Amino acid sequence: MLVNRSIFAGLFVLILERFLQIITAIYANHLISNALPIEQFGIWQYAFTLTNILMSLTWMCGSESVVPQLSRLSLHKKLVYCNTIFFARLSISSLVALSSIILALTAKNEIVSYYLLFSSITILVREPLMVGFAKWQSEGKLYLSGIIQIFGCIIRIFTLYYLFIIIGFNLKFLSLPWVLEGIFVAIIMYCCSIRTLPKIKLLHFNELIILLKRSVFIWGGVIAYTLFIKIDRFLLKDNISSIDYSIYSAASQINENTISITLILIQVLAPILLYRNRNWNVFNRNLIILSVTMFIVFLLFSISLKPFTPFIFTFIFGNDYITSSYYYNILVFLLPFLAVDNLINAANLASKSYYYFTLKWCIIFLVFLVIYSTLKIFSITTPIFSIFISLYASLFLSILISTYWYLTITKKHLMEQERIND
Repeated sequence: MLVNRSIFAGLFVLILERFLQIITAIYANHLISNALPIEQFGIWQYAFTLTNILMSLTWMCGSESVVPQLSRLSLHKKLVYCNTIFFARLSISSLVALSSIILALTAKNEIVSYYLLFSSITILVREPLMVGFAKWQSEGKLYLSGIIQIFGCIIRIFTLYYLFIIIGFNLKFLSLPWVLEGIFVAIIMYCCSIRTLPKIKLLHFNELIILLKRSVFIWGGVIAYTLFIKIDRFLLKDNISSIDYSIYSAASQINENTISITLILIQVLAPILLYRNRNWNVFNRNLIILSVTMFIVFLLFSISLKPFTPFIFTFIFGNDYITSSYYYNILVFLLPFLAVDNLINAANLASKSYYYFTLKWCIIFLVFLVIYSTLKIFSITTPIFSIFISLYASLFLSILISTYWYLTITKKHLMEQERIND
């Protein structure tokens, strides 16, 4: 009963939080697309995407690599573990923030320059302080982080309203709503979850090496995955007109927001229904049920949304962006496949194969680039449709790799652990 309540509470709060994230993202796109000429809207999308990629570089010791271990530790050992994660992340985020400042100072476009400059503050502080998120996830308490992020969404909404409605539009402050939200969420989450100031009290050397070994491999995979999701806007920037780029970017941005729903569901369900079960039959049954359920739900969502997308994009962005709905209707069917793939990825992390995540996503990212480059060189189709073909083909390969690994390496590991425990 307690587990069911935990699942329900986590799902309710985090789906509400994700819904608000999507609403605030839509509201931001609405305000900015109306404030900027269509050509400059694409430049802002480029700056926004570049900032997110830089942010992914700070995800050292991410939840994917530390949650399975944290979920099995005592409270005291868990705090020492989190303290180590804090300093590991801080060392990386400092370098990335410096890189963001350098890129900002050398950028030729004013929008890109100011956006990267202010975002460097969030890049520096957010991820180290978000170690509390990993702690709560390991305890099945993501609903607590969801509540904090809901307040962060409210801050973003009011900041957007103040900047665009009250004082008027200013290019210099385009990143301010996200900066304030990121800093607020990170500080409050750290204070509520960890409740102590960072101390130079780290894990023993052997444990530290194991943590870094696992984290570095998964960290590389997270970066490759982020590039896979976002690289389309970099590849298309100089290959289509600025107007077409803005129209496509609008569709890609909304699709990315809906994709994040799958990750939230997995963050809630994996620690409770997967990582706590070491029995292969139970683990496998839960994974199959979750995979089938998520695929059907997101497929139905994609189908049911299709008739309404022209109205949605016109309402959000204006009549100039109606073509975005056509692109979105193609991109949105990635959703059920990404949901299944990400769920199998979460299951494979239980095998402690540290290199799996990075190896797989580096392969998928390279396959994507090869397919896109081949289509472009031989002019088989337009650049945008080359992106679509590359995304679907590489994603199907990703599912095959994930499934193969699960049925061989992960299954073997879990059955061995089951025999040891018996």
